[in-house]
Amino acid sequence: MAATAEVLATIVNTVGFERGLGGDATTQRNIKAAAREELQHYFVLTGTFGAKALTKQIWIPDAVFADRTSFLSTLEVGDQIFCNAYLIGTAAFGFGAKGAEPGSFYSFEEVRRRTPDDPDVNTRFPDQIRA
Repeated sequence: MAATAEVLATIVNTVGFERGLGGDATTQRNIKAAAREELQHYFVLTGTFGAKALTKQIWIPDAVFADRTSFLSTLEVGDQIFCNAYLIGTAAFGFGAKGAEPGSFYSFEEVRRRTPDDPDVNTRFPDQIRA
């Protein structure tokens, strides 16, 4: 289920970044970095540990992307949930099923190809210290 949570986190951060929902340059860059790191988490879970995402198509309510406050609040709550219990997070967003509120399905395979990558803030090899 952790891989599924990383699918969600990659999609939400990437789409929020693309829509400029961070607002200021610093927050936008943090969201950009978070999007790539969530994708790296997915690759570690599925590659190194053999995890499988339950789905790669996630229904996300339009309200998440309605404005900066809604988006950042969603990130805050989502990170708290995922840090404390991935299992709670997997049930909260109705993975693989259309939600009751207006929204859209987002495909991980499509979104991951456009997830931003900033080499100045992303670490591919955490055991190596950059100069």
